[in-house]
Amino acid sequence: MVAQAAVQDVALYPQQWDFVHDERRFVAFVGGRGSGKTYSGSWKAVRRAMEPGLGIIAAPDFPMLEFGAKRTFIERLEEMRLPFVPNTQKGLITIPSTGAEVRFATLENESRVRGPNYSWGWADEFEYLTDRGVWKALKGSSRHGGNPQLFGTSTPKGRRLAYDDW
Repeated sequence: MVAQAAVQDVALYPQQWDFVHDERRFVAFVGGRGSGKTYSGSWKAVRRAMEPGLGIIAAPDFPMLEFGAKRTFIERLEEMRLPFVPNTQKGLITIPSTGAEVRFATLENESRVRGPNYSWGWADEFEYLTDRGVWKALKGSSRHGGNPQLFGTSTPKGRRLAYDDW
């Protein structure tokens, strides 16, 4: 697979590399502004989208999702010249060559992430969540396949979700 090789060859800092290639069930990259969290999250999402299954990319609100995580993920797909089919009505991207589907959702309430069983999920800026029930619902929904994984990227916000979960 040419695309998978391209993901392996991406130049990342050691901390970013560790995060992108970490296979644990739950993993997070928490760092200051400009540390490459969203960039790393987008590469990890692309890496997971190299296999069939349904993934979810989520952020606390629409602007963070649309102009942060979603845009960065699409930039990675374009860098790899990996064709995708957007369905804006369903908030979904399909990657025909890998059989992956990626859903985009805000983390404003539990109903946005409940329902489907995801093979993987990426929550960008998860420390901005005000309702821990949404985080629990997302964790519970990331459970499909042989290696389900939920990963998060965020700026530190004190002793909140990252502190409690990790």
